[in-house]
Amino acid sequence: MIRDISKDTLIYGLSDALPRLIQFILLPLYTRIFTPSEYGILEILILFSNLLLIIFDLGLVFAQNFYFYQIGDQTKVVSTIFLLRILWGFFLLLILSILSPILNTVIFGGNIENFLLFILFLNVLYSTIMNQIIEIFRLNFKPLSFFYLWIFFTLFSVSLILIFIIAFRMGLLGFLLGYLVGAIFGSSISVWKNRKYIKLHFDKDLAKEFLRFSIPLLPGNLGIFLVTVIDRFLLAKLSNFSEVGMYSVGLKFSMLIYIFADIFTKSSNPYILSKIKTEEGLALLRDLSEIYTFIVGGMSVIITILTPFIIKVLLPEEYFISYKVVGILCLSMSFWGFSNFPSLGLFKEQKTKFYSFSIVLGLMVNVLMNYILVKKFGAVGASVAVLSGNVCFVIMLSIISEKISRIKLKYGRIIPSFLISCILVMVFHIFWSRF
Repeated sequence: MIRDISKDTLIYGLSDALPRLIQFILLPLYTRIFTPSEYGILEILILFSNLLLIIFDLGLVFAQNFYFYQIGDQTKVVSTIFLLRILWGFFLLLILSILSPILNTVIFGGNIENFLLFILFLNVLYSTIMNQIIEIFRLNFKPLSFFYLWIFFTLFSVSLILIFIIAFRMGLLGFLLGYLVGAIFGSSISVWKNRKYIKLHFDKDLAKEFLRFSIPLLPGNLGIFLVTVIDRFLLAKLSNFSEVGMYSVGLKFSMLIYIFADIFTKSSNPYILSKIKTEEGLALLRDLSEIYTFIVGGMSVIITILTPFIIKVLLPEEYFISYKVVGILCLSMSFWGFSNFPSLGLFKEQKTKFYSFSIVLGLMVNVLMNYILVKKFGAVGASVAVLSGNVCFVIMLSIISEKISRIKLKYGRIIPSFLISCILVMVFHIFWSRF
C-alpha cells in the first residue's frame, strides 16, 4: 500500500506542480502585458475568487470524500451533493450579482467593471463543480485520469488566456474569460467521464446529514484562507510594502513544503479514509504521519541551507535578506500540513466543529503575534507570527483529536522530529545572518 501511495504522490505531485510552474514561467509575460495597477487588481481578483471558492463549496467536497466510502450507494452520495451544489451555487450567483456594485466599490474602489465580477462568479461556480467531480477519480484510485484532465484544463485555460490577452488585447477580461471557458470545458468533461455517479436523484435526509458534516468545516476553511493572506495585509498595515515584498519572495520558496504537504495528503487520504474505522486504517494513519514529519523536516532544513545561494544568483541584491523568513515559513508550512492527520481523527468521529475551533484559535494567535512582532521585526516578525499560529492550531487540534478519536499518533517520535528540524533551521538561519 505504501508503494501505491508513493506512485500516487508522484502523479498528484505533477498535477499540482506543473500548473504552478507554467504560471511562474508566464509571470514575466503577464507583468509586461499588465500595468502594475492592473496586475495588482488581477491579484486581488484571484484572492477574492479563492474566498468565494470556499463559500461556494460549503465543505461539500470533504463530505463527499468521507461519505463516499461510508454509504453503500455511492451514486446517491455524489448525485445528492452535486444537485445540492447546483442549487446553492446558483443562489449565490444571484445574490452576488445583485451585490456586485457594492462589492466593486468596497473591494476594488470601483476601478473595474461590474461585468468582470459576474465573469468571476461564473468561474467560481463551474470550478467548484469541476473540483467535486474530478475528485471522484481520486476516490476511485485513478490518479492518471485525474492527472490528464487537470493538465488539460490548465493548458487549455492558459492557451485561451494568451490568445485573449495577446491577440485580442482583452486585458483583465481576457484573463478571466480564459479561465471561465476552461472551467466550463473541464467541468463538462468531468461530469461526462463520471456520469454513472450523477443522476437526477436528491435525497433530503442525506443532504441534511452532509450539511451537518460540512457546514461546521466552513469557519475552519475560512480561517485557513485568512491565515494564508492576513500576514501580508497586516505587514502592509503595520510596516511597509518593502517588507511585504521581502516576505512574499521568501514565501515562494517555502511553498515547496506546501506543495509537498498538499500532494502527500491528497494522495494518501483516500487510502486512509477507505479504512478509517478499522485498525488497519488507523495503523496506516500513524505510519504516514511519521513519514510525513520526517520528510518535511528534512526538506525544511535543505531549503533553508540552499535558499541564500539561489536568491543571490537569481534575484537582485536588495532581495537577498528575504532568506531570513524562508526557514521559519518552511516550518510553518510543515505544521500546517501535519494538521491533516489529527483532523482525520475528528472526521472519523464526525466532530468537525472542533477542527474549525482549532483553526480559529490559531488565527487569533497569528493576528496577536503579528501586532506584537511586525512593527519591530518586519517580515521576520510576520513569519514568526504565522509559525506561532500554526503551532497553536496543531497542538490544540492534536489534543482534541486524541481525546475524542484516540487515533494514537506516534507523538513520541513526531515531536522530536519536529524539534530537530526546528533547531537545525535556526542554526543555519543564524549562520547565514553572519554573512
